[in-house]
Amino acid sequence: MSDSMEKSQGRPWHLWLIGIPYSLLGGMTAFDFVMTVTKNEAYLGKFPQAMLDYYYSFPVWMFVMWFVGGFGGLIGALLLLLRKGVAVQFFAASLVAGVITTIYTYAFSGGLEVTGMAGLITSMVSLAVAGLVLVYARRMKQKGVLA
Repeated sequence: MSDSMEKSQGRPWHLWLIGIPYSLLGGMTAFDFVMTVTKNEAYLGKFPQAMLDYYYSFPVWMFVMWFVGGFGGLIGALLLLLRKGVAVQFFAASLVAGVITTIYTYAFSGGLEVTGMAGLITSMVSLAVAGLVLVYARRMKQKGVLA
């Protein structure tokens, strides 16, 4: 389908393919953040105490980065579905925050000992996906799909 046909027919199918799952992922991340900062016992009861102690030892700026990363991705995905160009900035902020939290977690605060290699791999995959979604959103904005 040509670019002009995609614009004239509304949202291209791939916008839904990217936007809906990424909205769900962002929603899960935002939910995790809220449950953690509110210390929701029902949600956190499944986590080892050492992991909870580790997360609660984060400096305030890490919680800010976690918030920006999670909610930035969620808002970016919703804006993508609404075909708003500002989605690109939300995805970029989310990715930068994710990089910062990952570097702090695994290079400066001993996160590998707490989360194990699985946590590091999950973080790296999440960053790769976030980067690809950012590239996708920028391309859609350049093509005029996002206004």
